[in-house]
Amino acid sequence: MKLSDDCWKSLLGVVVLLCSLLVLTNSLPGQAGVSNAIEPTIENDLLSIAERTGYRATATSAEGVTLVDRIAHRAGHISRFDFGKTFEGRTMVGAIVANPHVTSPEELQGDDRLVVLINANIHSGECCGKEAMLRMLRELSERPDHPWLDKLVLLVVPNYNADGNDRM
Repeated sequence: MKLSDDCWKSLLGVVVLLCSLLVLTNSLPGQAGVSNAIEPTIENDLLSIAERTGYRATATSAEGVTLVDRIAHRAGHISRFDFGKTFEGRTMVGAIVANPHVTSPEELQGDDRLVVLINANIHSGECCGKEAMLRMLRELSERPDHPWLDKLVLLVVPNYNADGNDRM
């Protein structure tokens, strides 16, 4: 199929626009809202598998649970909760992030804070959400005073589809 001159001009305009945006965002301080500040050194056992491998691998279900446990152990405002078993017998795990501290969803009865449930890796192959939630949990573990926690309680399930995750 041959493209018309007008189509080529439109495509060229889009390419120029995208290249300009790329150059502009790479030259500005802070890219896409990310600070240029050097991140504090993170203990290796608190890095996700993705972070340790330069995002070439993703965590198995067991590795994700281990990381949730390490984060919860480190932070007084994060607790692990189990809410069932998968078809293949894996424990379904989540984390409660709250300040003041909450250790089970039942404790939230009568609490005025908004409860937000985040399910990630719902379908097999959606590992980006799982890795992002593990990183978010770690980052929130460092900030018990995070402004989100003034009015929210987060229930984070990083790996909702544990069976599908481990078949990847």
